[in-house]
Amino acid sequence: MFNPKLPILFFVAACFCYQTGDVHAYTPQKRYDIRITNPELSFLQPFNNLLQDYVQSGTVKNIDTNLIDYASWQQDPRHQRAMAKLQAADPENLTTTEEEFSFWINTFNLLVIDMILMRQETESVQNSKGIIGDPWRKFFWKVAGEDLNLHTIKKEKLSIFKDPRVHFTITEGCLSCPPIKNEVYWPIKIYSQLETASEKYILNGTHGTLIKAPTQPGLPERLRASLVFKWQKAAFKDSQPAGFIRQFRPLGKNMKISGYLPFNWDLNAQEGKVPVKDSEE
Repeated sequence: MFNPKLPILFFVAACFCYQTGDVHAYTPQKRYDIRITNPELSFLQPFNNLLQDYVQSGTVKNIDTNLIDYASWQQDPRHQRAMAKLQAADPENLTTTEEEFSFWINTFNLLVIDMILMRQETESVQNSKGIIGDPWRKFFWKVAGEDLNLHTIKKEKLSIFKDPRVHFTITEGCLSCPPIKNEVYWPIKIYSQLETASEKYILNGTHGTLIKAPTQPGLPERLRASLVFKWQKAAFKDSQPAGFIRQFRPLGKNMKISGYLPFNWDLNAQEGKVPVKDSEE
């Protein structure tokens, strides 16, 4: 004889088993597996996996940022796979602005890491200065048959988007620059990632912006900011970075940048995780 209570009992029992058993056996996956349909962006997946595995937050010399395990990254064959896919890509086949934006931001960040690994740099990217004193112009990579350096990517490829937020997404391998994320900049969510990266950098008082209390009663608060805002001043509306900063943190009506935070060019490496030099292997 059919008992109408049995289906309810089975359902409750199944829920109880899931909550008390399966939940302990399930391990959430931390990776972001976003499907990439354009083959010109196929380098994003191995690059993303490397970022997930070797980037973590930390504090070095009183600077809160994200740090890289360069020693492990250096030995991981996925780096060469990502580089091969990037250098075989043809940006002319990108079909949307979001794809183009994603391509060049991630290209810049991957090539900075490649430069550090190639040079086996253990202290600072500034040690890679050429005769003209600029590591961003010294090294070239061939992408889609074009010889490119980091300066060209920043000033020609990324500047066309006319979006000041880009300056908080590209990393230059040091402690005071905008932090490297543990995720690539995906086309599908590029604009929200730009917004988040800008906000996090600006609200970080150890290397982004800092409001200093008055030194004497009656004097106004002072805004100190990263030198990034000085170097990239022309990228902001009316060349006024304070207006951009105000979008992310409250500022007095007439407050402008009155000084800059110290800029630390030391390598953004986790402790003891700098690249291994050939003689040390």
